[in-house]
Amino acid sequence: MQVNSISSFSCCQPRRVMNDTPQPAPQPAPAPQPAPAPQPETSEEKKSVYFGSKKDDDHKSVNGLRKGAMIIALTPAALGALVGLNACTEEPSYAYAEANASDTTNVTVITNGHGCGGKGDTIRDTVYIDRTKFDTVYVDTGSYHVTHDTIIQWKDNYVRPIPLDTLMKNLHSWDIDGTAGANIFNGNSNRNIIHYVGTREWEYNNREIGDMDVLNSSKYNLIYNTEIQDYKGRHLSYGKTVFRIPSSPFSLKTADGKVVNSPKGFFVEMYSNPSNRMDADILDCTREKQFFCQTDANNNVIRVYSRGEDGNFVEDGTASKGYLQTSSVLFKNLIGRYDTEDHLVDVHVSAVDDETLKNLYVRRRDDAEAANH
Repeated sequence: MQVNSISSFSCCQPRRVMNDTPQPAPQPAPAPQPAPAPQPETSEEKKSVYFGSKKDDDHKSVNGLRKGAMIIALTPAALGALVGLNACTEEPSYAYAEANASDTTNVTVITNGHGCGGKGDTIRDTVYIDRTKFDTVYVDTGSYHVTHDTIIQWKDNYVRPIPLDTLMKNLHSWDIDGTAGANIFNGNSNRNIIHYVGTREWEYNNREIGDMDVLNSSKYNLIYNTEIQDYKGRHLSYGKTVFRIPSSPFSLKTADGKVVNSPKGFFVEMYSNPSNRMDADILDCTREKQFFCQTDANNNVIRVYSRGEDGNFVEDGTASKGYLQTSSVLFKNLIGRYDTEDHLVDVHVSAVDDETLKNLYVRRRDDAEAANH
């Protein structure tokens, strides 16, 4: 497949494959050469695929692509990257893909930067793909609209949300799927949760899916855009879940009646979206629930407080590692007036390192700036 041959994606005339130039007279066939020695088979799991705009003899190798690698190259993420780039360039463009046996695939699409306008820096777009038994997450990073200097400035000024540390620290202690190997003190590990999914067993097995709002999250506020689906995967509603560090003084009352002023911890807030719009601003959403949370010294139990009639937060429940199955969370006494147990099962998170998170922020910022102009 040649990138330059996708004429529907191009604003320039496609190159001609054939012309009317007379062909040279046929030459006599060369003398037969001895057959090359057979090569040993390799058991390497990683396969590399090259899409080029070279000569016709190279085109044969493109037609011989293995089926598995072609599927990866034609994922919606990869196709989206090709559409976003200028397909008409003064020099050949190419796409390079790697098919790995793991759950993560990196697809890189590169052009020489000379688009139809005759200007532009080199464009690099990396699509990070996390495939699980629950869903597939596409993290589209890179830049299409702005200069390289602006990208560096945005990356240098980006501040990751602090609540990411607490969230990963708890879920990692509870052996939630997708947190293995995370180190909240090491930016090179996958410590930033950008996506999560879980099933509420007591809520008709409804499924909650959350994606980090990278553009609107800040140092003390971590925002996830959420979708609720029924047990068959049909859409029910959109909303938001917010983890934030307190910004003003308040008081809470522990289970033994002790009052604590300006305690350490974080808020967890759930918002509904009356307009049922996926991209609604949080100011247009309605806060349905608010909890204050504190983690014990061993990260085993989160004490949960809700606001009482006197305005103080009162301890009334806990969250901890679930026991129904692996990768589950147990909520105690958080539903109704009586002692209850509620379970979040089939929990999975997708996490990335700091560099990928910064690239994701730059891409979101890039798209927002382009939309405003």
